[in-house]
Amino acid sequence: MRKEFLAIGMCLTLLVFSGAYWYIDALWKTQRISELENAILGLRQNEKPVAEAGPDQIAKAGNAVYLNGTGTDPDGTIELFEWDFDNDGIFDWNSTVNGVVSHIYHIAGTYLAVLRVTDNHGAIDEDVSLIKVYEEYNVFIYVPVYNRSSRAQNMVLKITTEDGTPIVGVNVTYQQIAQDFMFGGCCGGWENATLAKELGINLMGGPNNLAADWAARLYSMPPPYNFTEDVTEWLDHIDYMKRTFGVRYVVRGIGIPSICWNIGGFCEAGSPPAWANITDIEGFLKPSWLEYAKTWVLRLNPDLYLIQGAPIAWVDEPPERIEKNWDLLKWQIEVIKSIDPDARCAVAISAGWNGTGSPLDHDVFAFLDAMFAAGVSVEVIAIEYHPGIDNCSPDISHMAAFYKALGKYNRDIFIWDACTVSNGSLGYPDPGYYSEEWQAEAMSGALKVAFENPLVIGIAFMVFQDYIGSGPNNTNAYWGFIRLDGTSKPSFYQTRDYWRSTFVSGQAVTDENGEIWFTGYSGTYEVTIDGKVYQVEFARPRIVP
Repeated sequence: MRKEFLAIGMCLTLLVFSGAYWYIDALWKTQRISELENAILGLRQNEKPVAEAGPDQIAKAGNAVYLNGTGTDPDGTIELFEWDFDNDGIFDWNSTVNGVVSHIYHIAGTYLAVLRVTDNHGAIDEDVSLIKVYEEYNVFIYVPVYNRSSRAQNMVLKITTEDGTPIVGVNVTYQQIAQDFMFGGCCGGWENATLAKELGINLMGGPNNLAADWAARLYSMPPPYNFTEDVTEWLDHIDYMKRTFGVRYVVRGIGIPSICWNIGGFCEAGSPPAWANITDIEGFLKPSWLEYAKTWVLRLNPDLYLIQGAPIAWVDEPPERIEKNWDLLKWQIEVIKSIDPDARCAVAISAGWNGTGSPLDHDVFAFLDAMFAAGVSVEVIAIEYHPGIDNCSPDISHMAAFYKALGKYNRDIFIWDACTVSNGSLGYPDPGYYSEEWQAEAMSGALKVAFENPLVIGIAFMVFQDYIGSGPNNTNAYWGFIRLDGTSKPSFYQTRDYWRSTFVSGQAVTDENGEIWFTGYSGTYEVTIDGKVYQVEFARPRIVP
């Protein structure tokens, strides 16, 4: 081969290898630069992850708080979830799967739970959830707008923390355990407190008629008068009955500090002895009654005081005696309120005894018109009414009309004496008119009519058990819900079933305001939350004349 061709070939080879080297070197440098640029570009464009700790929460100390932490990364993945439960800088929990965890705060206070998420490029983000931990629920019932024309009300059960923050989404069970309604028995009632408990009714905090009791004690002792020992013994008996029988709800009492029914001398204790001059108001009546009233008011302190009014026969009294009667009623109210400023006083008037028609036939309204015109300022009108006896029929629908008519005085109404016999005892018509079935229909109907009237605050003297030897000529009086042998009459079951049907119960979850709305009645409720029972009460607003 010629030397010139060999030289040319070697030059070409060298040139090819040299070009290839420079090409490869340039390509390698370009690739490295591209990779570097891409790496730099990737670092510059990596978007931070986004942590979401979830909503703020409210929890009770000792209950689990469920934290549902999440994280998102638009250009990668979340590699790590971490929780710092109390914002102390130390992350107490971590997971590579998700941010869902539960934690228990044992001490009340406000905590910041911090969620931290880390993505696949090592970028992090944090978010916080405010956790308010409280010791106890604040549970109460209120009525936004009280409707005087109905006993049933739109009621609200509200659950908050101690500082008033609504608790949302808590499961609540509520059960009414007592009505704000004085339903009970007085005569014979204390001997049958277990029956009262079974019925779910109230035992009254005082005897039915202190007028007779006062007079009987008064007539047995000449001046000076000292009733303290006897009255204290009676009140101790009341306290004993409450403790022994564990009645779950006892009305705040009714007492009847009273004089005789009127100045005319009528008194259930019988004729007064010669030395007891009941027409001597300043010298005899006031001093003796004042001693008695002070003892009762100071110890019993009831919700309602019944002051005995004149019977319907008051219209036959001379005008000057009627005027004295009004003055005496006003004096009694003044004495009671001087001892108990929050006392509510009621005049207890008789009605519905003539057996020929409804109480509307009586001159009750004329009596009340005259009493209020004379300035006797009672807050409650108390009526005696005997269902079935008054009109010789268990149909007591006329009672509703009577109570409605009393509404014109803008006063609460209390039925202080409501019972009927289950046979023809006590001189009433043929026993066929007053059978046990008759009694049951009349008594349960009377309770229903009274309860459904929003002005009626209670009904008393529904006798629990028949009397022994208390009728005419020492015969037995069959007024009770149970017979002399202790067995229950139909009136017991019908009255019990109606009364129990009025108690409201339900279960619901609190809304965004921590509230549960329901239709119910004023009274006492047991509210169960997280297994704990709270007792709350809503009292019916008093009518202020």
